[in-house]
Amino acid sequence: MERGRALFRNKGCVTCHVNTRVEGHTGALGSVGPNLTRYTNDPDFLRRWLANPPAVRPGTRMPNLRLSEAQIEDLIAFLNEPRP
Repeated sequence: MERGRALFRNKGCVTCHVNTRVEGHTGALGSVGPNLTRYTNDPDFLRRWLANPPAVRPGTRMPNLRLSEAQIEDLIAFLNEPRP
């Protein structure tokens, strides 16, 4: 989960998405993307989405970040991390 948290910052997700579980300022561009603080989703959907967002939803503003399979799995673990 820590690798996913670091990827969330280092790949620039923090620019468009708010996530209070990531240190520092998130959502720098305002409400471009949804708040992902409490977001979870089906891992199979997230694999498809993170691999190529425009293929899943044509016209989306989410770019294809060219993530590796390992990076995708790390982000899924972070996003779907159990929370209190």
